[in-house]
Amino acid sequence: MNVRVGQPSVNAPSFQYLAPGSELEVDGQLYKGDKIEGIDTWLRDRANNYYWSGGLEKLPGVETPIALEEFVESNFWWYNDFNIGKLWSEGLSGEGIKIAVLDSGIALPHPDLILNGSNQKDLSKSNSGMVDWTGHGTHVAGIIKATSNGFGVKGLAFNSNFYIAKITNDIHGDRLEYLIDAIHWAIDNKVHIISISNGVAENNPLLESAIKKAFGQEILVICAAGNKLESSGTDILYPAKYPQALSVGGVTKSKEMLPDTINNIQTDIFAPGEDILSTSINKSYVSLTGSSQATPYVAGVAALLLEAARKKDPQYNPSNLKKELLEGANPKPFGKLINPVNSLNRIVK
Repeated sequence: MNVRVGQPSVNAPSFQYLAPGSELEVDGQLYKGDKIEGIDTWLRDRANNYYWSGGLEKLPGVETPIALEEFVESNFWWYNDFNIGKLWSEGLSGEGIKIAVLDSGIALPHPDLILNGSNQKDLSKSNSGMVDWTGHGTHVAGIIKATSNGFGVKGLAFNSNFYIAKITNDIHGDRLEYLIDAIHWAIDNKVHIISISNGVAENNPLLESAIKKAFGQEILVICAAGNKLESSGTDILYPAKYPQALSVGGVTKSKEMLPDTINNIQTDIFAPGEDILSTSINKSYVSLTGSSQATPYVAGVAALLLEAARKKDPQYNPSNLKKELLEGANPKPFGKLINPVNSLNRIVK
């Protein structure tokens, strides 16, 4: 990639050539300039050098170039089709709301993730600490917390107070004890919402006790119902199956239930779960599908609703959002489909 001096044009003097993998420090703004390969957005650094946003090496299966493409809400079906812009236009961003994600860690640095290091905890006893080797936790985090910087993607509750616990060990993977410890960690941090895209097929008394404790502390616990590949039976996974939790399944772009849903009858609510583009490892972006993606979507919406509710009543109980989400949802043959605007109207009426 050639760096241009003075203006975003290929005719400007070339300052230097940057090899793939180079790290850039830019001002975060987008500038229109010469169009190359259909892309006309440029970035600028403090020295007034311009960088063409298309000048990134493409990695197989990774949609890296979108990192420097302008964010347009209508390009993302899970925002556009569910009118998330209406909530944002009301000034809702998740401000003051504490959300905890319990997952595989976080891959930092990332151009779209600015997180508080003191709100991160490795409970998996991993040698690498919080480092996310699978990308799952980073993807979930971006759905909620990706920054509103005008490029890349945008988290639903981008201004929320975000917590993340790593519950996937680098060597032996997930263990139930890590999830249980993470729930208690979130409770100790007095979060309002817990998002869990993880689960097990068998009930466990300690897990149930942790969920009940969170519920007793008025925390809204949102859990992925799971996918067929994760279960040998027909029941949704724990902790989603506990009545104190809000269980989540995914829908396709055509608003149909994802084909790998375990058992929709036991699932409380459905949300976008197909081809959800979000942050990933190596400063990249990927599209993933499943109830794992639908769950943080619901958590992000819940954060916006809670912010609205607390503007009206500062003592509003986060666990009451379960009722508002369910009663505001649209009835479908397979269950209840989230309707953020309906739920917002119920809260602010």
